[in-house]
Formats: sequence, C-alpha cells, structure tokens
Amino acid sequence: MIDIPLRSTRLILSMATLVCITSLGCASHFERTQAARDLFYSGQLTEANKLLEKRRDWRFRNHDVKQLDRSMVLLAQGQPREAERLLRTVRDKFDQLEETSYAEQGLSLLTDDNTQAYAGEDYERVLIRGFLALSNLMGDGHDAGAYALQMTDKQQQVIARAEKRFGAKPEAKDAYQQVALGPYMRAMLDERSPLTWPDAERSRLEVALWAPNFRDAQADVERVKFESPTKPGMGTVYIFALVGRGPVKEQTAEIATQASLFIADRIVNANSDRGLPPTLAPVLVPKLVRQPSRVQGVRVAID
Repeated sequence: MIDIPLRSTRLILSMATLVCITSLGCASHFERTQAARDLFYSGQLTEANKLLEKRRDWRFRNHDVKQLDRSMVLLAQGQPREAERLLRTVRDKFDQLEETSYAEQGLSLLTDDNTQAYAGEDYERVLIRGFLALSNLMGDGHDAGAYALQMTDKQQQVIARAEKRFGAKPEAKDAYQQVALGPYMRAMLDERSPLTWPDAERSRLEVALWAPNFRDAQADVERVKFESPTKPGMGTVYIFALVGRGPVKEQTAEIATQASLFIADRIVNANSDRGLPPTLAPVLVPKLVRQPSRVQGVRVAID
C-alpha cells in the first residue's frame, strides 16, 4: 500500500515544557471496536453489525471510520447497495476534508485534534473506490467502471503529492506504488463488448506494468491481444476473494522533528515574554502496521 509519514497534529503548552504529541484517535477506535471485529472474523455478521450500530463514539472524528467497518459487514452480509451508500458517503466526506487549507491545519495545532474530523489515510481513500466498484458490481454494476477509474485518478493525486514532497528521494519509493485493482476491473468490464476491446487491452497493459509479479498479468495481455471477444451466450467468471486482515495503527514513540520544534518555538515566542527552549521528548505517533496474510491461494469448485 501507500505509506506516508504522519504529521504531528497537536501541541500542548505547559509551564516549562512544550511536548509535541499526536492523538491516537484511530488506534483507540480500533480498541473500542475490537469486539465487533472479532464477531465479524468469526462469521457472526448480524451481531457485528448490531454492535457497530449500537456503539456511539463521543469522538465524531471516528464516526466515518466506523461507517467503513459497517460497510464491510454489510457487503459480507449480501447487502451491497447499503454498503455502497455508506462507502460513497465516507468517500465524499474524506474528499471534502482533504481540501482543508493549511491555515486551518495550523490552527488545529493549538487545539485538541479530537475535535478535528478524520480525513482518512491515502490507502483508505484509494481503496474506498475499489470497494465501491465491487459493491456496485454486486448490484446493477452500472457505476462500477466509473468507480474503478476514480481509484486510478486518486492514486495519481497521491503520487503527485509524493513527487512534490519527496522529489527523487528514496523515501518516495513506497508512495509511488500503484494498486492495479482499478485497471483490472476496467479491463474486465471492457471485455464485455467488441467496441471497448481496445480499452480492455490498454487496461491489461497497465495491470502488467503496475503489478509485474501478478501471475496472470502477461497471460491476460496475450489473450486480449490475440483472442476474439467472448461469444454471445458465453462468459467469464471473476472471483474476488476478500481474505486476510487490513492494516491497523499502533502507538510508537518518535523523536520530535525539527519542523515540529520550530513551530513550538514560534508559539512560545508569540505567547511569552521570554523564550523557553522546547524540551526534546518522545512523540507518541500512530504507526501503520500491515497484517501478515496466511492465505496462499483460493480454490473455486463447480458442482
């Protein structure tokens, strides 16, 4: 996925020290919803959904994250339309919050960031579009292609920000990684008609470029290049296996950056007659941790 270092989001002034810390809203959200997640992983979907609906979080910043949890439960329950509705609402909210001005972000440094709504991580904003496409495919499928295209567009925005921030530095490597799910689904949809067969070929080439280790990438490119579209009455079955667990945030300690200390120094100078050097103290920050996958393959059997 896409890892970009998280900024420190809250500064607290004390009598003689100034410590830069980051609130772990999402980490605590994970702890509070662990019971619902355990129910989900054990297959008790109805109970998991009821628990997520019942539990209200006083931190409204976590509301959208809980809605994402609910959308996955609803999708697994066979309610794709309701899952799509929730995903679309969170997508629009994240897009709106992503446009927050730097002035507003600077102001939040002087306030409790628990009053700030959570705008999502880059990987979340990308994958929301992927799950919107999957949810729509489980319904009428009319908007699946548009959602898949949005997934690619959002990744391009992430890459553009990474290039502006990192330039040619090695830190940009992970930020440049592309998720090939968007063009894969576009190719799948474009292969339904001879009129969009050239579009399918371009999407298959994108998949092979973005995911060179994908086992069937080159075989798909060869097939779309040299084979004819599926004849009427025939078709292809695509299986999307949602396996494993998503990444979570864990608390870790980091040393305050020079940029954070500079901001702290400016705040002290603006609010005090005499300067106080900021204290170098560990900064509690949320670290994104990927969960290892134990799934090596999926077998599909007919009859």
